[in-house]
Amino acid sequence: MCFCSRSVSSYNVILGSHDIDNSQEGAVSRKAQAVLRHPSYNSRSFAYDYGIIRLQSPVTFNSKVMINL
Repeated sequence: MCFCSRSVSSYNVILGSHDIDNSQEGAVSRKAQAVLRHPSYNSRSFAYDYGIIRLQSPVTFNSKVMINL
């Protein structure tokens, strides 16, 4: 279920880059398949302003795209 005002397919997620205006080596881009807001999200106060984005295709981790635990 998407709670977005735009079409989910219009979302492009860029991983491994700190500047979306300049392509960086190792950065990857994926289209969104689904966008889920937190069920308690409040657009007036921005309480619970986080969610989950499911990507259309898997991401291979590299030196720029990684899980940091």
